[in-house]
Amino acid sequence: MSRYALIMVTVACLMQATGGAAGWQQWDNYGVGYANGGHINEIVASGEAVYVGGSFDQIGGKTAKNIAKWNCGTGSWSILGSNLSGGGVYGEVNAIAVDGSGNVYVGGEFNGTQGTTARNIAKWIGGVWDPLGGGLNGKVNAVAYYKGKMYAMGLFGYTANGQSPWLNGFARWNGSQWEAVLPGQHWLGWYSNAMAVADDKLYYNRCSLSGMGFYKYDGNTNSILGMFDGSIYAILVDGSDVYVGGDFTVINSNIQARGIAKYNGASWCELGGGVSSQTGYPAVTSLVKYNDRIYVGGEFTAAGAVPVNNIVAWDGNNWSSLIGGTNKKITAMARTRETMFVGGDFSKAGRTTCYKHAKYVLTPTCNLASPAPTNTGVHEIALCPARPNPCRGSTEIRYNLPQPCRTTLKLYNVSGQLVRTLVDEERPSGSFSVNWDCRDNRGDRVAAGVYLCHLTGGDQNSSQTLIVLP
Repeated sequence: MSRYALIMVTVACLMQATGGAAGWQQWDNYGVGYANGGHINEIVASGEAVYVGGSFDQIGGKTAKNIAKWNCGTGSWSILGSNLSGGGVYGEVNAIAVDGSGNVYVGGEFNGTQGTTARNIAKWIGGVWDPLGGGLNGKVNAVAYYKGKMYAMGLFGYTANGQSPWLNGFARWNGSQWEAVLPGQHWLGWYSNAMAVADDKLYYNRCSLSGMGFYKYDGNTNSILGMFDGSIYAILVDGSDVYVGGDFTVINSNIQARGIAKYNGASWCELGGGVSSQTGYPAVTSLVKYNDRIYVGGEFTAAGAVPVNNIVAWDGNNWSSLIGGTNKKITAMARTRETMFVGGDFSKAGRTTCYKHAKYVLTPTCNLASPAPTNTGVHEIALCPARPNPCRGSTEIRYNLPQPCRTTLKLYNVSGQLVRTLVDEERPSGSFSVNWDCRDNRGDRVAAGVYLCHLTGGDQNSSQTLIVLP
């Protein structure tokens, strides 16, 4: 094999390991983990805050009862309540929603919060818990904030004190009392698992005597979009497309779809053969959109014909794996900026030892055709594709900065050794470019091979691979 061919084989392997030409991607463990074999049921991102809920009593070295907050800016955990007792709620958290004012709604199976006797649902506002009228008399599986009201679904019939009206497992808090969303209809609330708000609509799944239905609600009219032969655990709305994930195999009695499907506003279709498992019954539990990809998490060992481990990405045509995936199932995902937060029952993500939770760092996409000296309006740093790449004599490296910050741009070899520092200074916001002449810090020509170009700006980072030809 020629030296050039060997280089290109190495490049192909590296790009496959890092998810392709989109850039460097990696797993990371944020925090210390949980005590007493806890697990995560829900993750919700809101701005710089990431809320994690489930069944645990410790996280990141802090005592925290079943819910905690990760601050992306400070890189630290905080609890929802007093440090003395760990705050939180006294039972399992199944669902979390955040309204436009930053108030946090928590649903699950619990008999109180710090300072209240709220049952199964409560609101964290201004540093204290609000019991929302005392709560509901049964488990809450899903919550959503829609048109100024808090919606809840689950296995409940009345308020916690047993007062009328009959709520039938689907209720909303109007600011002073609970009311039935669709009075007079019969539901089987324990199979209601997911809600999502988008385009001024509320999407949800409910089970009736006729089967599992998927619905759209506009505040007045309730429309059914499809009937499924299994449960739905995740909903993602992307423009006119609605993605659902679960453990179903058939939609509307005639459409084969294994665990994941898309509704385009008129009809359903399956995605790339769906998911399958060699070790158990496959299920999709969480969906996240980043750039032009749908990230799918759950419990499965293959997506179409692609071997994966519980997580996979869909680009609209093909499936691709994510650096080893996780060693056990994923139950929740959320994203902020270019970071995806993942929770579940796993102890390893990729080659990283994790304790039920991990974050997956993605590279943002550069959409500038050429550098400009003005503010770009983007909200995250980004490396544009170097040009040319592969290169011989030199290559132009372009990047974006959303705000003034300390900036470094460095190149490393495949052994992780620093080769060249191109930028190390304070820089204003905007778009920039720098030429690399394929020489190291001593001025010597570098060897042909693969190099990592790594950009840091403030608390963000972005990377891409560069290939130097003989």
